[in-house]
Amino acid sequence: MINRNAPSIAPSIGAAAFGGLIAGIVTGATLTAASSMRKLKKGEISKKEAGAEIVREAGTMGLATTIGVTATALLGLNGLLSITGVALFTAGSRYAIDSLLEVKSKVSEKDTSQNPTS
Repeated sequence: MINRNAPSIAPSIGAAAFGGLIAGIVTGATLTAASSMRKLKKGEISKKEAGAEIVREAGTMGLATTIGVTATALLGLNGLLSITGVALFTAGSRYAIDSLLEVKSKVSEKDTSQNPTS
């Protein structure tokens, strides 16, 4: 439910966004580290690939969570709607970020295959 009589939340949006950033980075890094360690032990990836994967996931999750928290705060959602809003905005943001990174990766691979620099 949107509370139209609530005091201005502008000063707290920055703090909420920063908290979302930190929570997203920690969550993304922790979950990816566990997954990467399993792949590393099986020999599926190298240490460099594991590190790159952890950094990428921490960054994208941090950014997505920041967007989710900020959008929810700007809408003034509270209660169960705020939790739902953060989850939905974060998931949508993460999907969009991953899609953009995938397109960028494909473009980079195409450029590399057309112009090899050996």
